Amino acid sequence: MVVAKPQEDNIPYREVKDGKIYNTRLSGEVKPPSPNLDTLSKCFLANVKKHGDKIAMRKKRYGIWQEHSWNDVYNHVANFSMALLKLGLQEGDTVVIIGENDPEMYWAQIAVHVVHCKTCCVFSDASPQDLDFVIKSTDATFICAHDQEQVDKALEIKDKTPQIKRVIYWEDRGLWSYDDDWLTSFSDIEAIGQDYRQQNPNKFDELAQ
Repeated sequence: MVVAKPQEDNIPYREVKDGKIYNTRLSGEVKPPSPNLDTLSKCFLANVKKHGDKIAMRKKRYGIWQEHSWNDVYNHVANFSMALLKLGLQEGDTVVIIGENDPEMYWAQIAVHVVHCKTCCVFSDASPQDLDFVIKSTDATFICAHDQEQVDKALEIKDKTPQIKRVIYWEDRGLWSYDDDWLTSFSDIEAIGQDYRQQNPNKFDELAQ
């Protein structure tokens, strides 16, 4: 068996020394982003302003491609973000997101970052015990869950995670008979945020900047 070895001439080893500043080996000058584009939230606002009604995302559901323009995404993100603020998300908190790569997962991430909080995404095949570990290790206060399977995991550890204020799900199939105030649909959360934005129309953009 032949084992490939890196060419040490091309990738020279450098010992790390405390206090030493290392420069990039990339060719050309590496410039930091401008102050108005140095966060995800600022980049998001810039893209919304630049692209507007152009398509930002596509997702096939029930065999049909669903399209979302940048303006559509902005409203989803802003509504969700302001709802979390209204429901008690505090600066520095963490929101755990468990599910597939749906638009709602990305909307939730941007929404959380806008209000100066953190997200932690969990693989959809994680066990309830895995989810419990992530919640406790990140001090999460909200959960965004994809569907019934993920909601059931959260319900299984509900008594162990009293810090979780709300579980928000974005696919309601199989959840119609669930009766628990701890659970709220993504669309209902957006409605809360929409009402909040009517009273505070500039709040989202101010926080995103």
